[in-house]
Amino acid sequence: LVLKSSPENGDDDDTEKLETDEREKETLEKLQDTLESTITRAASAESKLERIQNSLKDAQSKLKGWDDIVSKNFQDFATERSALDDEITTLQKSISDTDARQKITVAALKREADQRRASLDDEMKNL
Repeated sequence: LVLKSSPENGDDDDTEKLETDEREKETLEKLQDTLESTITRAASAESKLERIQNSLKDAQSKLKGWDDIVSKNFQDFATERSALDDEITTLQKSISDTDARQKITVAALKREADQRRASLDDEMKNL
């Protein structure tokens, strides 16, 4: 049994093949458009990421600068605090020394007054 293809059947095959080729071409074009869109979005995202990274570097640099300032201010504060503590200690010692000298002076003046009183008492008894 031999089947011969009729010209009508051949045209149907060619039409079907053309339709399939056309659909494949459309699919490829859509895929190409999707790919180009994805590449564009990726480039945009990469650009945004780069800007964010640069902003982060700037922020880190500023933070480091502030950290240095705070650290220096803290060191200055500690140095000034130590100097003030030393000055307070010196003043307390000076007050203590002055207080001790005043007590000694008062005691000496009291002894001298007691001696004068005793001397005056003796003179009064002798009169």
